[in-house]
Amino acid sequence: MFGRGRGGGIGPGLAALGARCGAVFDAVSAVALLALMAVSAVVVAVVVVGVMAGYIS
Repeated sequence: MFGRGRGGGIGPGLAALGARCGAVFDAVSAVALLALMAVSAVVVAVVVVGVMAGYIS
């Protein structure tokens, strides 16, 4: 997502390194996105439970 195609056209070694870095950045960004979604889901669940508890009591 972030580093794909970096270093292309300079040399085969740099192009391969850029592709590898791009894959690493893709993996990191995917994990970060999943973590962000999980955290936001937990926050939403806590808010919903808190609102329901407030309404019940």
